[in-house]
Amino acid sequence: MDDDKFIEIFKKVTDAATNYKDVEIADLIDIVKLSMEIVQKYPELKGDEKKIIVIRIMKKIVSETEIISEDKKELANSFIDKALPKTINLIVEAYKHKIDLKSVRNCCELL
Repeated sequence: MDDDKFIEIFKKVTDAATNYKDVEIADLIDIVKLSMEIVQKYPELKGDEKKIIVIRIMKKIVSETEIISEDKKELANSFIDKALPKTINLIVEAYKHKIDLKSVRNCCELL
């Protein structure tokens, strides 16, 4: 993917995320969701490309915007590096109905 397309997508995400200021690390997932929704509108991008773009967007948001305060940036980057790739995979699997949430609910009801 070329840099122009990445910049275009990044701008759409940051424009849509204007209400987010000094958020908590847990709130980053809302911006991830927003990023995924925007990236999904580019059918020419394949699954792994979309995932990489979302991760790049989140890293750029943390490093270049005021959405995350300076004292939280290290923790935010840790979340992005360690948890975000698997989180994206989980969201995609749930979207594609590859996770049977009903059986999980039934299992939990037994407890």
